[in-house]
Amino acid sequence: ESPTDLGREAKRYLDASQTVPDHIIMTLVQDRISQEDCQTRGWILDGFPHNLHQANALAASGHVPDKVIVVEVDHETVMARTE
Repeated sequence: ESPTDLGREAKRYLDASQTVPDHIIMTLVQDRISQEDCQTRGWILDGFPHNLHQANALAASGHVPDKVIVVEVDHETVMARTE
């Protein structure tokens, strides 16, 4: 697929090492998980939502996950794995 205007806007933030604003992220996520393949096969969000606002916006849009997996790793272990 060709990049969308919204995708290019998000890329500008990422290229500048800035956080992409919630309204952009939410639109991108909602647009994607509303597509037919996600509706029929399901979807996985990795590292999302990042905050309560995103979680509430996701729920308000009618996209509520039926399963959630939380992986907790202490900081020391994460740092050791990056070496």
